[in-house]
Amino acid sequence: MQENLGEALDDSASDPEITPASGDPAAPSLWTRLRPELPWAAGVGLLALLMSMTAILVGTTMSALDEQTHMDYAWQISRGEIPAAGDDLSDYVLEEWSCRGQSNMPELPPCELAAAGDAATEDYPGHGENYNFFHPPAYYVTAAATGLVGEAVGLEFSTGARLASAAWLTIGMVAVYGALRTWRLPRSWAFSGAALLLAFKPVIASGWQVSNDGPAMLVGAGALWVLGRWALHGRIGWLWPTLVALLAATTKVMSSVGILAVVGLIAVMAVADVRKRDWRTLGRRAATVLAPVAVVSACMTGWSAFQSGRGDPDWVNPLFGISTREVVGRPFDEVVPTLLDAFGLIKSSQFPTELDGWQITSVTSAWWVLLTAAPFMVLVAFGAMRNERLLGLAAIAGTIGAGVIVQVQEVVGNGYAFRLISGRYAITLLPITAAAFVLSLQHRGFAIALHTAVGLSVAVMWLSLGGVL
Repeated sequence: MQENLGEALDDSASDPEITPASGDPAAPSLWTRLRPELPWAAGVGLLALLMSMTAILVGTTMSALDEQTHMDYAWQISRGEIPAAGDDLSDYVLEEWSCRGQSNMPELPPCELAAAGDAATEDYPGHGENYNFFHPPAYYVTAAATGLVGEAVGLEFSTGARLASAAWLTIGMVAVYGALRTWRLPRSWAFSGAALLLAFKPVIASGWQVSNDGPAMLVGAGALWVLGRWALHGRIGWLWPTLVALLAATTKVMSSVGILAVVGLIAVMAVADVRKRDWRTLGRRAATVLAPVAVVSACMTGWSAFQSGRGDPDWVNPLFGISTREVVGRPFDEVVPTLLDAFGLIKSSQFPTELDGWQITSVTSAWWVLLTAAPFMVLVAFGAMRNERLLGLAAIAGTIGAGVIVQVQEVVGNGYAFRLISGRYAITLLPITAAAFVLSLQHRGFAIALHTAVGLSVAVMWLSLGGVL
């Protein structure tokens, strides 16, 4: 591996698993290159699907992470509508909320009252309003589609909508495996690196509940892949980073944190182009940086403009003052102390009682310590000019950037600041963080420790989800 950060490397020079046969001048076909990867990719995808389906079957109550609003968004889409400011939750969602229950809210209106359509929206938390109407619609279109399919085969719409999240997570985990292989990890290491993400509550939750966190692993895998293409192979084209940014911005704007952290690093490296007066490379690098930023900005402002002309113009978010506090004077006192909150990005999540347990909490907490340290581990493990260090820099920049973006949006838009930044806002950084961790262990030769720890953790998580443990 070359020593200069971000320099191009030969794609097959250090990985005999993907090198053409000796003496064969022809490049291998796509099928030849993909065939040995399929069992490993399918394996991690199957694990994700099985764990998501187990959670869906066992975890019948509503998620505490605003699932009622996300479910209502999907329900409205399925009926040809888009929620707007001030809209109440639909009668169907209110009934589901009351009848399914929510483990941390025992005082919901009775199921019988909601089923009869007589439950008052004001009696529900958040005044029974859909305060998540502002999110872009791409995820909800998929949830609406699977919800309608669910209805067609005799399931509840809500259960069918949850299947969209399971599908997103399954595809995302396959993509994480592929992105890790880009970093020239052997297949078994890439498999364990992807599978270890299934040891975290927020990842399992993204495949269980109706939430636009569902595509997070796929978006994060895209950011990791783009970083690998640039750092290891010198590929700084604008198309793939822009497509990853588009996927993020049309599902959940905060999901763009990962790809923005990556293009931010590419922008910093432009200093070298200026010093060398390499204007051609500088132009390519500028396009790689500016195109994703422009796409995220356009999606965010365009959707906000669309929603600002709809609904109640005087609407006030019913959650103001609960998870936020009013900014008095300059916002530094409210904002600065929260900027490191996202370093706990894999610990925070709320599982319903039927899914949670000390085993799951213990596994997630143990890995939380390790992956919180991972960005710093990779910085220490590798020399000053090694490309692997970019993973640590991207993870650190992204977690801080997540806090900055969230707070700036809230302060500028509403004059309030969050009391605490949920780690879920930086969930798309998990694949990058996992790559930093796995590469650090590989550098030290800790193969048995990694594979054993991941295997035991995933087994405990799955068996606990299913109620066996």
